[in-house]
Amino acid sequence: MYMLTKALKKPSLLILLTVSSLGLFILSSLAPTIANAAPATFTVTNTDASGAGSLAWAINEANTNANPADQDIIQFNIASSGNHTITPSSQLVISESLLIDGYTQDDATPNTNDAPEPFNGIVRIAIDSSETDPISVTADDVTIQGLSLIYGETGNLEADSVDNLRLYGNYFDAKHNGLTIGKTTTSDKSVIITDSTNSVIGGSEPEQRNIFGFCSLSCLELSGDLTSDTV
Repeated sequence: MYMLTKALKKPSLLILLTVSSLGLFILSSLAPTIANAAPATFTVTNTDASGAGSLAWAINEANTNANPADQDIIQFNIASSGNHTITPSSQLVISESLLIDGYTQDDATPNTNDAPEPFNGIVRIAIDSSETDPISVTADDVTIQGLSLIYGETGNLEADSVDNLRLYGNYFDAKHNGLTIGKTTTSDKSVIITDSTNSVIGGSEPEQRNIFGFCSLSCLELSGDLTSDTV
């Protein structure tokens, strides 16, 4: 080969046209290199409403790290022991695949008792939505587990037009011990799911049990076009 005459660009292929010393045209192709971040883990280290180490920061990092096909993880490592409450000042929106795992905090542990035995899991992280709208899930393949979701005036979590939402081992409208009310008297719902498919809330395994408490109207509101949802 003695001369590169032309490079033809197509959306998914780079085609090289070369001329050999015998006057023959030869086509070759190179697949483009596409940059894609690997799944990442982000650690919440404080209960601040925003800023480095906060839950809001971790969710934003997961939403914007350029790996929409991979499920990132948010874990918790808040220094002091015992219960912790995070009170966001703006709505938390999950727009890419994500696992939020409250059981990574300190001595938090999933439940091991089958129903109707009492829930014996330990939940250490609460998210208080009293100052903002419910946590919003707009992405497919989101799992939220090991959290206490409380005081949402219009709900604690909403999902619209998503696939494969998983809610495992959470307290809804109950504080860390599962026995104390975490709901305003004017709030009438906790989880709102609309036009979504393959949502699973709870399950047959002990660690998948959720606790819904103190619902004045509907703990769980399902509406729209729903397919293969399991409660």
